[in-house]
Amino acid sequence: MGYNDDVTINNIKERLRSKLDGTFKWNLLSELLKRLESTGKNTKELVDINSWFKNELETLVDSKDDETVDPRIVVVAQSILDMIDMKSNYSLKAQDEIFIHNAKYVQDGVFKIMKGSEVSNKNEFSFDVCETMAYYKCNNATPTIVDDSINSKILRFSNLFTEFCRSKNFNCELKPLRNNSDTDVTVYGRIGSEGETPIDQLNVTLQGSTTLDMGLKVQVQNLHHMDELCLFPGQMAAVTGLFFEDNFGMKYVTSDIRCGIPVDKPVVTLASQKKFVDENLHIVAVKGALLTEDIQQRNFVNIFQKLKRDRPHVVFFTGPFVSVNQMAIEGYALSKLGDMTFLYTKFLADLANLAQLGPLRSTKFVIVPHCYDVLLGYPLPQPPLNCKSTWIHHKKYPDNMVFLSNPGYLRLNGILFGVTSCDPLSGISRNMVCKPQSHSIRLICQQLLMQRSFFPSYPASKLPAEYAIDHTKLRELEFSSDMIPDVLLFCSSLKPEPFVEFTNSRAFISVHSSAKSPKEDIVNSLTEIYITPKPREEEQERLIQDLDIGNRLTLSYTILKEL
Repeated sequence: MGYNDDVTINNIKERLRSKLDGTFKWNLLSELLKRLESTGKNTKELVDINSWFKNELETLVDSKDDETVDPRIVVVAQSILDMIDMKSNYSLKAQDEIFIHNAKYVQDGVFKIMKGSEVSNKNEFSFDVCETMAYYKCNNATPTIVDDSINSKILRFSNLFTEFCRSKNFNCELKPLRNNSDTDVTVYGRIGSEGETPIDQLNVTLQGSTTLDMGLKVQVQNLHHMDELCLFPGQMAAVTGLFFEDNFGMKYVTSDIRCGIPVDKPVVTLASQKKFVDENLHIVAVKGALLTEDIQQRNFVNIFQKLKRDRPHVVFFTGPFVSVNQMAIEGYALSKLGDMTFLYTKFLADLANLAQLGPLRSTKFVIVPHCYDVLLGYPLPQPPLNCKSTWIHHKKYPDNMVFLSNPGYLRLNGILFGVTSCDPLSGISRNMVCKPQSHSIRLICQQLLMQRSFFPSYPASKLPAEYAIDHTKLRELEFSSDMIPDVLLFCSSLKPEPFVEFTNSRAFISVHSSAKSPKEDIVNSLTEIYITPKPREEEQERLIQDLDIGNRLTLSYTILKEL
């Protein structure tokens, strides 16, 4: 079915005939009339004609500076496109844009939020895919591989912690877990619990490496005196305290815990900030589920209409597009839909048609897979949806359709985005020691940074875990020293609606809830992110500047409603 604003003989016939009767002949309109009259009621051919005609009109408008093009034709092409836009705006559902967080620079009136269709900075806008996970052959998770991954991570992070201390001139000599010191010492290892039972304030352990500590576990005690705490299984931590051993095991009476490695404040270059040209970026995130909760094919018409009208800089579509969980629960209902590849093929074809429309050619459409996707049987980390193991590998799509890894990295006007369609927060929140509890989301987000990972609780010693991962590719889930995200996008079930958390001068945004399959309100909703430039008076001429994302980012949630 075509979009509500499709061009057909019915909705442009008067304008078309008036132009054909005008003072100049236009072969394009004659060709359109010929095609429309030859198609009859063939819907597919009408949709193809619609796409062809719009592209021709938009190409003409884009070539207005070409001296070989009759300027009268450009005016007519623009008038027809304007008529289509008016019809689209009239038929588009009413919308409620709920502002979840307003940037301080917007509140203070320094900048005004604008849609992508209202800005003039797209020619300067820079979009770079920083890292892409290549196709690889998956490896099974054996107990030996898991143990080796855990040991390797402990050794790696203990070295990182030692290097950090040296760089800051901190006196921090790491000792073996088992020692005879009668004063406080600092040891390094992996947080866990006795018997893999749920962690709590009285059940916290520290596991050493097999290389240095023979894999010993010690109990971590005396946590009640700490005002702020965020501990969870799999976490890397330095524990300072007094060691003792009795009939009940080895223990540390803890005086301090330092989890992970601190991060520096993010910075950007003056050149990258000039790309804003005193206007904001407009980013949209859409839940890419192709089936509703009752296993009906999802209709993206209203979402596509809004995208055509608003023309954001970037649009994210996040998986799972068809979830294996839906197949397991609703196998019979899904079987009636036929080949699952059809759902993906149709969606990507519709998206390609949208991406090729003239006004949207400067918009980047980013497709992010999920490890629950039916047609991409990869654990984390995942290569893009069009990797060579998939049936769409050889299909051609517009250049502004970008297939991203999961997780993946993008740099937008110098701001580094880390992106995953999965939920890095909920699994931690279900099994953690947190003080104060009211700050749990902020503290978890902080640990993503300090643990240098999208998923810091992995490798999980207890299988199966929430997400399958390839333990030989564990480093691909971690942030390298020069790839610590400034903004991290994900989908979390911790809250039913989108939210943003700021910590360590960075932004963490849940663009959708991952709790369930989309219902009607989610089907007709999207999340919008606006990032303003920095004020000129603060810009000065410093080549390297603070990112200042907390004052620049606005988050909203838009719900489309029937008129």
